[in-house]
Amino acid sequence: MTSSAHDQFDYFKTQLDAIHIDLIPMVDVERDDGKLREELQDSLKVFLNLLEKEYGKKAPIVTGPSHYAIWQYTENGSIPGIPKPVDICRMHPDFSINDIEL
Repeated sequence: MTSSAHDQFDYFKTQLDAIHIDLIPMVDVERDDGKLREELQDSLKVFLNLLEKEYGKKAPIVTGPSHYAIWQYTENGSIPGIPKPVDICRMHPDFSINDIEL
């Protein structure tokens, strides 16, 4: 994060309309920008607390190396109508979209 967790959250809110979202907000940390692990964890915790306060939902807790609900398997996917590479994800077979709904 090149800006503070509060700045990131303010930007995040401008991209969503809380009344019309169907899924819980998700966070995808792409890089650490040279921050220490503890700094990144602290910033992420602040950001997640702001998300919970705004949207009333916590991120799901997924434990273990092979446990996931959604797996982002590429950041270089393509979708018709979107000119740039996009993240492409798949659901774990033991989960459904209903497990992560808002």
